[in-house]
Amino acid sequence: IFDAIKCRAFDDFGGSVSYLLVNMKIKCDRTEDGAYRNILALFWVLFTVWIVLIPSSFFALLTYIHPSVQSKSITSLAESCRFLWQDYDSSMIYWDVIDTLRKIFLTGLIMLIDKQKGSNKMLRLIIASIVSVLYLCILLAFHPYKRRDDYNIAFLSNFLLICCFSLGIILKTCEEDDNFDYDNSKRISFCSRFIGDYFDSYRASLMVVLLTFSMLILII
Repeated sequence: IFDAIKCRAFDDFGGSVSYLLVNMKIKCDRTEDGAYRNILALFWVLFTVWIVLIPSSFFALLTYIHPSVQSKSITSLAESCRFLWQDYDSSMIYWDVIDTLRKIFLTGLIMLIDKQKGSNKMLRLIIASIVSVLYLCILLAFHPYKRRDDYNIAFLSNFLLICCFSLGIILKTCEEDDNFDYDNSKRISFCSRFIGDYFDSYRASLMVVLLTFSMLILII
């Protein structure tokens, strides 16, 4: 769904112009490109159905079956919705909705932040890191899972995700430093001053790949 708003900005005679990543022939400007205008219309329809209605439906279902789950008198409807609550303590029955919203934000809604130039900036990475840290703090405080194994996997996967976002910030910063001509400037690069000369953009990329691979192993 969010491929419809994934754009990349390019410098254009003192300004900038953005193109759709999945099809670089389409300009990310609904006032100038009719094809992009149609794509946006379809995007908002699917956004309403999937991003708004689905989590809302989950929340409504959990609210309706909450009394039966709390009293342990499972109704047929509660049984059919067991995948939404069976892994969590009865006091944390809404945790799946919270986790779903977190995933939707990190994988999709964050694309709404600076749609034109966001893919070239660090703001999305910083916000994603903050959201992930807050989620980890809530996870540590409430322990929503019944099984210890599920809790450990959730903790480790979110911790690795924070590491990936942090390394992404370093990668982006070092990449910008690599593109700056420090030979003709008295400025000292951010990487050299705060991170060190050893940890450059290449090593940050390698660490991201290794952490991503670790996350896949944990999920499997």
